[in-house]
Amino acid sequence: MKKLLLTFSIALVSISPLILTGCDKEDPDAISMSDVNQGIIMIQGKDGHEYAAVDLGLTTGKLWATCNVGAQSPEQYGTFFAWGEIEPKEMYSWDSYKWVNNGDPFEFNKYCALKSFGGITQFKDDKKTLEKEDDAATVLLGDNWSTPTPKDFTELDYRCKKKRCKLNGVWGFLFTSTVKGYENNSIFIPLSGRMDSSKGESLHKFKDDYGFYWCNSVNDTPTSFVFWMETTNGENSASSKTSLERYIGLNIRAVTKAK
Repeated sequence: MKKLLLTFSIALVSISPLILTGCDKEDPDAISMSDVNQGIIMIQGKDGHEYAAVDLGLTTGKLWATCNVGAQSPEQYGTFFAWGEIEPKEMYSWDSYKWVNNGDPFEFNKYCALKSFGGITQFKDDKKTLEKEDDAATVLLGDNWSTPTPKDFTELDYRCKKKRCKLNGVWGFLFTSTVKGYENNSIFIPLSGRMDSSKGESLHKFKDDYGFYWCNSVNDTPTSFVFWMETTNGENSASSKTSLERYIGLNIRAVTKAK
C-alpha cells in the first residue's frame, strides 16, 4: 500500500508542471464574456423581440447595443451597410449605391445639403440626417433604436477607457465606462474593417486593424461621418470621427434611449 501511495504522489508531481505550463500559454490579449456582461438591460425591439444594451452612464442618456446590427454576439461583425441603406449586398461601389444616379458620386438623389458638389449637380434637399426608413438600426431593431450621432460616439470615446483586446479570438476595443457608478459596464466593438468593391471585386479590408462605424449624418460632400478605431504600433488608439465615401460597407452599432 505504501508503494502504491508513493507511486501516486510521484505521478501528481509529474503532472503538475504540465498543468502550470498550459496556463502560461493563455493569450494575454484575450478577454472573456464576463468582461462584457455587466450592466446589461433588455430593451424591447421590433416584433416583440428584446435586444441587449448597456448603460454606460452617459449624459446623452443613450444605451449602447451589446452587438453590431446583424450580429448575435459582441465579437461578430454583423451586417455591412452602405450609408443610408438597410440591406447587405454583394458589391459596395458607387454603381450599386442607392442614393446616386447612374453611379455618379456628384449626382445624389437624396441627402444632398449643397446645391453642388464641385459645381456638377443641381439637386439639393438639405437632408443631412438619416430618416427612419433609411436607418438600418431603426428598420431592423425597432423604432426606439437608431444609428449613433457623431455626438454619441464622441461621448463614448471621451467617457470610456479603451483597451485593445480579443474576444473569442477577434480583435476589437473594450470600452469601459469611467462614469461614477458605472465603472464595471463595458461594450466590445470589433475591428471589423470595411467592404469596398469599387474596383470591380468584393474586398473586405482592414479587419483586425481598423474599425469603421457609421454615424447618422453626412458631410457637405459625397462622404458621411464615421467613428474610427485604429491600432497604432500595437498600442491603444481611437479617433472619434472621420469621413468615408457613402457607398462603402460598414457596420452599425445601434443606440437607444434609456427609459
